[in-house]
Amino acid sequence: MLAKKVAAEYDGKVVFRVEDFGDSPVADKLGVDKYPAIFIDDVLVATPDDFYDWEGQKTPGRYTPWREQAGRDRFVADLRRMVELRLNNGELEGKEFDSSGPAKATAQLPDVTLQDLEGNELTTGNLEGQVVVVEFWASWCPPCEGTIQWLPQLGRKHGDDVTVLALAVQSEEEQVRRMVANTGEGMRVAMASLAITEAFGGVMAVPTLIVYDQQGRAASVFYGAPPDLHERVGEAVASLLQDDS
Repeated sequence: MLAKKVAAEYDGKVVFRVEDFGDSPVADKLGVDKYPAIFIDDVLVATPDDFYDWEGQKTPGRYTPWREQAGRDRFVADLRRMVELRLNNGELEGKEFDSSGPAKATAQLPDVTLQDLEGNELTTGNLEGQVVVVEFWASWCPPCEGTIQWLPQLGRKHGDDVTVLALAVQSEEEQVRRMVANTGEGMRVAMASLAITEAFGGVMAVPTLIVYDQQGRAASVFYGAPPDLHERVGEAVASLLQDDS
């Protein structure tokens, strides 16, 4: 198994563990009911849809076709990147962005055009001068729910100084609409295609939240949903706004 081989590369610093279907506390916590699913600690980094072209699946999985070496090589590279984030930053959840480290692919806000659920277009290249908060989430991800409900409050608090983007991955639009129906103003919600996630350097875990400064540079990145996530994101945004005042 490739994940086991990657774990073995780190001289005992990484432990590989297999949990049985239906008997995984981590999978139960994250609401995962299909396998294979790959976790680093309690951060979900790969789902079944990443490995297979399911009937009716709208976009190819990140590692398909899995039988070809290119898909396997990409999986190994992504897994190494996430392991190195965990090891180099001390804690995978809620650590500040290090533009010189293995996460440098997201160091600059990409210039992409999104269409939100209301049908309105937004081009990130037009957001210079604002702090931009980007949350990659999924409708099937329980830890994402609290942040999706909280982010509009952050947007409303700071008004035109901050743009909050909630980009749903590997989700059905109907479920996404239902989850954000009562969040109110302060957040733009869009479906994230494979091309969009690729533009952000490849989203390898949900939830992933990136805070970009007024020049489009990544200031902080947060993986997972630790208890103090909202506080830390709020502090990161407030610090950027204060520095710019």
